[in-house]
Amino acid sequence: MPQVLSSAVTIDPSALKSGQKLGPPPGGVVELPGSKSISNRALVLAALAEKPQGTCRVLNLTPSEDIRVMLAALAKLGVDVKYLAEGPDSGLNVELECPEGALALRPDASSASVTTVWVENAGTVARFITPVLAYLVATSKDLSAAVVVDGNERMRVRPVRDLVDCIQRAFEGVKVEYQGNTPGCLPLRITKSRKRSVPDVSEGQASSGFPCGTVEL
Repeated sequence: MPQVLSSAVTIDPSALKSGQKLGPPPGGVVELPGSKSISNRALVLAALAEKPQGTCRVLNLTPSEDIRVMLAALAKLGVDVKYLAEGPDSGLNVELECPEGALALRPDASSASVTTVWVENAGTVARFITPVLAYLVATSKDLSAAVVVDGNERMRVRPVRDLVDCIQRAFEGVKVEYQGNTPGCLPLRITKSRKRSVPDVSEGQASSGFPCGTVEL
C-alpha cells in the first residue's frame, strides 16, 4: 500500500519492478545549528573569567534570541560587548571586556539598590544568569542589594523551582522569593538573608541547566 508522507511525497513500493535495484542514495551537506545552551555557558564562563583591563573572545556562538538576551544581561552587569566579524560558519563572534575588573550589580535608574534583569523567554539565560546574580548579591557590600529576574508571559509559566532550590543550597545568606502569580515561576526577587534554606530536592528530576549554573561559579 502506498504511504503518504505529505501532500507532496508518496512512497509506493509496488512501483518498483521485480529485481530492480535502487540507485545510490542522494548526497549533500546539512549544516545543523549550534547549541544555544553551550554558547550561553561559554559566555557566562568568559564573563566570570574577566580580569582588570582584560578581554575575552568567544567565537562561533549560535546566533539566536537566547544569545542576544544573555549578552544584554551581561551588559547589565558591567560587561562591554563588542561584536566582531562573523566566522566562516556564520557564527557570532564577540569580545567581552569588564572595565571594572569584575561583574557588578547595576541598580535600575528608578532604584538605588534593585537591579532588574530581563530574560525574555530564554530558558538558558534564566538558568545560567540567575546563580551569577545570587552570587553577586551574596558578595555585595550593600546590605540592601536586591535583584529581580523576570521574563515575558511565556517565561512566567515555565517552572524554575529546581533552579531556586539549587541556589538556596549553594549560597548562604541569600533569600530567593517568588513574586509572580504562578508558584515556582518567575519573577524572582533575590536579597540578602541571615538564614540558609535547604529544601529537599528530588535527584534526577531537574534539567542539567539548573545545577550547571551553580557549578560554573
